[in-house]
Amino acid sequence: MRLREVPAQAISQLGTLAFLDLAQNAIRSLGGGLFRRLDSLAAINLERNMLATVEPDAFLGVNDTLSSLSLLNNLITEYPTKGLSPLNQLRVSLFHPISSSSSCFKLGTATDSSNGTQFAKIGSLLQLQPASNSLLVV
Repeated sequence: MRLREVPAQAISQLGTLAFLDLAQNAIRSLGGGLFRRLDSLAAINLERNMLATVEPDAFLGVNDTLSSLSLLNNLITEYPTKGLSPLNQLRVSLFHPISSSSSCFKLGTATDSSNGTQFAKIGSLLQLQPASNSLLVV
């Protein structure tokens, strides 16, 4: 049986969890504060879900611990900059959106009219892999 949502109540009891693997489920969105009690969480694997939405405060609580996040093979059409910008320790972000013509980005130079420099607030990011598909919005 595949999960349709992150089991927030169950994972909230796992304060010392370092790696959370929720790959190959049917999760459609990441709501606010799902990971807030996971004080030791360093990596989240959300590959091959049906994620279309990442709320701006989805990673609230893991700002200082999360260093790796994989969102490969989901339905996200826009890089979730607002949700990821508070992540001070994020070093690797694997992202496989629906479509795009670019296979890499120059951090700090991608802009749009509403947000200005999209990646400037993700200062610790060392690796961004859009994994051959492209973004509808950068």
